[in-house]
Amino acid sequence: MRKTRKRNRNSTKPRKSFFSFLRLKRAKGTRRAKEKITLKPSDLRKRKFLKKRNRLLSFSISLAILAFALIFALWYVTHAEGLTIQTIDVRNGGRTSAEEIEVFVKESLEEGGDRFFPRTNSFFVPIRELERSLADSFIRVERTNILRKGLDELIVVVEERSPAYIFCEDNDTLLNGRYIGECFFADVSGVIYSHAPYLPKSEFLIVYLPAPSEGEYFGNIPLTDEELAELTNLVEVLEREDIGVGRVRLVDEDTIEVGTDEPFSLLLEIDNDYTDELERFFSALDAEVFDEGQSLEDVYQFDLRFGSKIFYRYYE
Repeated sequence: MRKTRKRNRNSTKPRKSFFSFLRLKRAKGTRRAKEKITLKPSDLRKRKFLKKRNRLLSFSISLAILAFALIFALWYVTHAEGLTIQTIDVRNGGRTSAEEIEVFVKESLEEGGDRFFPRTNSFFVPIRELERSLADSFIRVERTNILRKGLDELIVVVEERSPAYIFCEDNDTLLNGRYIGECFFADVSGVIYSHAPYLPKSEFLIVYLPAPSEGEYFGNIPLTDEELAELTNLVEVLEREDIGVGRVRLVDEDTIEVGTDEPFSLLLEIDNDYTDELERFFSALDAEVFDEGQSLEDVYQFDLRFGSKIFYRYYE
């Protein structure tokens, strides 16, 4: 017969509940988890390196995307029609064709049209370069001033050269009362820029030049502005002394001959100051020191090219 063990209600052994079993299981799992997290120092360094690399890679990709977006936006803006020069307003009161200047500016801006930053964009128009190119390409143009008007228009103000001197070919052949040799206007800087009518008497100083072998005068500067200014002053001093000036001739690149209404002419070395030469010339006239048996009427040329000396050339 099977015996049944009676449970002793007075036993001091604690009774295990279901929740205590769960707490024990959770505690064991926590210990196992803590044991798994423990890594070697080399593993920690590797994990740290990987995190740093991933952050750097993400930053680089973001930066590249941003740079590409900015470049595309800049390209779009620089090629936008609203920022491109559409109108060129040429303001010129001279003889140079405004249409030719407009075409020149347009073609200059369109050079290198495949550039990332096009020259036709209002912000990248090479103003100073265009001004220099216009003055170099059109001989009558002395200077230009280019201004922006809004974002799609340029105003080109042209200043042409003004005549200050006349250069003529040194040709004594007359045809119908005028010399055959051509004459040209030069500005105050001495630049030859245009044909001129032959004017035997003119408000401008007329200088006769040896005809060049190629017949090309335009753009040449036979005498600099300083040399022309001093030559003009020389002529004015002579005329104040009642010595009329006739034919002024450039003998060569170093020598100039000033013809007068008197029987004689003056031969001078081209200089920026003729003060000494004039003093010696007037001293010689006052002293009337000539070769024996000769007088001022016999002199056809005063050669003032040799420092303090004066050489006289007499008619034979």
